[in-house]
Amino acid sequence: MILFFIRLWYRFTMVWTRWRKPTAAVQPISRADEIPLRIREGNDYRADPKFFDYLAHPRCFQARVNAGENTFDCEDHATYWAVVMHKSGLCKKVALGMVYWLDQAGKRQGHVVCVYEDLYGRKFWADYRTPTPIEPYAPWWHFGIDVLSEFQGKRLLKVAYIEITDVHADDTPIFRGEHLTKGHWFGKSFWES
Repeated sequence: MILFFIRLWYRFTMVWTRWRKPTAAVQPISRADEIPLRIREGNDYRADPKFFDYLAHPRCFQARVNAGENTFDCEDHATYWAVVMHKSGLCKKVALGMVYWLDQAGKRQGHVVCVYEDLYGRKFWADYRTPTPIEPYAPWWHFGIDVLSEFQGKRLLKVAYIEITDVHADDTPIFRGEHLTKGHWFGKSFWES
């Protein structure tokens, strides 16, 4: 149920940002490792305003990249990755992967990455750097363990996956495919589900 509202909110805020901000058509690539260079490996990351987490339209993201300005936060980077990969024809399947955990101090943290299957059937997750391979026979949520490890999280709470099935001509992603979850949004540990 929560994923339904997340998808709805993402759609609304993408329309809002596309209408309110400068845009440029998303530029295709020939190899996945070109994206980290384009986004300067996340060094131009810009957090959303406190208490107003929104998803910028990929064309707004591209306009900021073209202008050399600070880009947006993790879900915007992940969505941009997904749209570029899909538009470039470099993946069979692509999704946003959401990971939530407790840090060493017990504070709830989260991160969104692009999860994709390339044309050879290999699976990867990516945020700001070169894509990280996912073990070939690992369950779909395994990228969450990698993200937890990278951020030195203490306890995994939730992993979610929202597939992007297509991209409109205006570079708007369509969140209509699989949406899977493992774990709990609040309270219990990931492993107690």
